[in-house]
Amino acid sequence: MQWWWRVTMVWLGVGVVVRVGWAGGPMEEVCPVDWQAVSLGEAVRGLATRLEVPYLLDGSVTDGVLERRIRLFAAHLNGRQAFRWTVRSAGLEAVLVDGVMLVARPERLPATWRLSGAVGSGVGAATTAVDPRWTAARSLRADVSWVDVPLSRVARDVASTFSMDVVFHPDVLDAQALVRLEGAALSLDAVAGALDDQLSAISRYDDGVIWVEPASEPASRPGQNQAPATARASAPVREAGMLGQPVSLAFTGGSPPALEEELSRVLGVRCRVEVGSGSVLPPITARGRLFEVLEAARMVEGWRWQVVRPTGPQGVVLILRLGAPDRPEK
Repeated sequence: MQWWWRVTMVWLGVGVVVRVGWAGGPMEEVCPVDWQAVSLGEAVRGLATRLEVPYLLDGSVTDGVLERRIRLFAAHLNGRQAFRWTVRSAGLEAVLVDGVMLVARPERLPATWRLSGAVGSGVGAATTAVDPRWTAARSLRADVSWVDVPLSRVARDVASTFSMDVVFHPDVLDAQALVRLEGAALSLDAVAGALDDQLSAISRYDDGVIWVEPASEPASRPGQNQAPATARASAPVREAGMLGQPVSLAFTGGSPPALEEELSRVLGVRCRVEVGSGSVLPPITARGRLFEVLEAARMVEGWRWQVVRPTGPQGVVLILRLGAPDRPEK
């Protein structure tokens, strides 16, 4: 089995991260970006080098996605926000976990991040109310004179005048609309409202920027009762609450049978780990709901999991497959 880095992998219940140290410093400093038709892959590599932060790409981030050309201007974001909005400009999501940027399609991130706002999606009033930059920007007034100007000009003018960055959804940018707005002593809310009307869009504050997306775009934050689409457990097992139970795993490393024994002890059900012959697993620490732990392992390391009810009296079995072919449980 191959690991991304030759270091201990740590499962925290809300993600699988690499212990390479906390990425403070550049990640917390202002990090202006100006991407004009730059490929996403080039932008990500450049930011990672500039910010001195490692990153992991989920399997959903294909070569085709990395070749997409992005357009983004932002002058006031910190390093984490700049990284996140760079990949968001290509329809992806990024979250900083213990010093590592995890990049994936939004639906591939563990539900706990999406629902808690840890990835910044749909931050909402609870966050905007305590953001001093947002409060200050809304109190400003400025004269605006835009006569059929492109969105790149809008982004630069708003950043310069209101000290607040505007990020446009890629579908809004692709429409190549021109904006017309003239007025004296306009507020940021008035400017955002005009953009909404002319672009058929919805503007809202989100993680340091004004995010402008098509009015028909579904909210990036799922409802509280929305289950992640990647759940693979049968309905009876889910209703029994097995996947929602809290787990605390401290596996010191060793053979797959040793991990099976530890998981069975912690969960109280039979577990089976399928890996290559002779594989040795590293130490693993996991805390959180079982489903979140399993999904984090799937997202980063590709560990497929399944909960089945075999025929016979054996009861529920949790199967972990590490690169093994899918086989139906008998």
